[in-house]
Amino acid sequence: MPHPRNISRASTLCQKPYRGYRLLVIDGSDLHFTTDPTYRDTYFQSQPNTKGYNLLHLNAAYDLCNRLYVDALVQPRRLCNKGRALATMVGRSPIKGKTIVIADRGYESYNNLAHLERKGWNYVIRVKDLDSNGILSGLRLPSSGEFDRHIHLTLTKKQTKEVKAHPEIYNSSLPLLLLIFWIDRRTCITLLLSGCSFCPVQWCI
Repeated sequence: MPHPRNISRASTLCQKPYRGYRLLVIDGSDLHFTTDPTYRDTYFQSQPNTKGYNLLHLNAAYDLCNRLYVDALVQPRRLCNKGRALATMVGRSPIKGKTIVIADRGYESYNNLAHLERKGWNYVIRVKDLDSNGILSGLRLPSSGEFDRHIHLTLTKKQTKEVKAHPEIYNSSLPLLLLIFWIDRRTCITLLLSGCSFCPVQWCI
């Protein structure tokens, strides 16, 4: 693995853009290392009498066109949080200009979308199936085929009968104090209140 300083310096270079955009793929992979049961946050054991193993989780950002790793974040596997990893790498990136982030399931979250919007980057993130607990859950969408839909969704912490009766309109499962999110043909405006920080974000679609 290159030294983090070298990654940081190299990440600002973009010799081969794709139609003027820098394409960054963010994905993760588990890494085995020397077995040590004392490292509780990385140690796994399937059965009491079997040999255990240790895992780290590598989250990496890779520049597709330039064939260059621009950032990496390693987490203990039991403490793995892909969403937090993506937000951290996006927040500390020195990359400027037109950028498209491509990420797989596991990185989808409204919080990550807010970080990417605040950075000014575009993104394509694969989401979980309709019957999962992902951001599509509760929405009335076709179960097969290709489609384009414009969605008006309100994220709230209320648990009223109205909210529970209309999951296609309201989402109350987020760990936020208040977040109002609405989409129209071109933009959606988000007001996010988390802890003591208030962050207005405009979402372009």
